[in-house]
Amino acid sequence: VVGIDSLQQEDGSYRVKQYTGSPDATRDAGRETVAWAREAVERGAGEIVLNAMARDGVRQGYDLPHARDVMAAVDVPLIVSGGAGAPEHFRDAFR
Repeated sequence: VVGIDSLQQEDGSYRVKQYTGSPDATRDAGRETVAWAREAVERGAGEIVLNAMARDGVRQGYDLPHARDVMAAVDVPLIVSGGAGAPEHFRDAFR
């Protein structure tokens, strides 16, 4: 299982972040999220946990367009994280 902390940039792209446990330590990992997910699967990952950092803790729903992009890029299960705050958010993610 590979966990990916992903943050949308001002230009709309998504970048992998590392050391996300501390705001002072968080930094760009030098990878675009979809490309890293593909590489992780090529290296043997059997599942991806995608945390949309901008949605984490705000309870406004998952970043479904981003999840769809990652899901389309890999052939392993994707678990979305960051954003759930109501039952319909889970429903929307499953759909």
